[in-house]
Amino acid sequence: MAEYRDRWVDDPYLELPGWRMRFDRWLQRRVMTSAAGLVTVSEPWATQYRQKYSLPVVAIYNGFDPRDFPDDDTARPAPGALRILHAGSLYGGRRDPRRCFGRSRRAA
Repeated sequence: MAEYRDRWVDDPYLELPGWRMRFDRWLQRRVMTSAAGLVTVSEPWATQYRQKYSLPVVAIYNGFDPRDFPDDDTARPAPGALRILHAGSLYGGRRDPRRCFGRSRRAA
């Protein structure tokens, strides 16, 4: 099984020299020819990989175990409050989260 928590050569933010992209594309094709299936983190990605590789693909969403975080009453939202957790990376100059926060503030 191939596991794509992060996209490989399909990552739109990937910035590699041309020789490295050619090598990674070759290596990805080689890896995928021996995979029985693929696991990824979302249905849109799963659809993309099904079309690209004609393999069984399943989406298993990212999450977290609350037991890994200390029980801190100050971090708990008020009853009925919306809490948003971002457990990924922010790419400088790309996908600025302020638009989302501005819209969510107006919707409240």
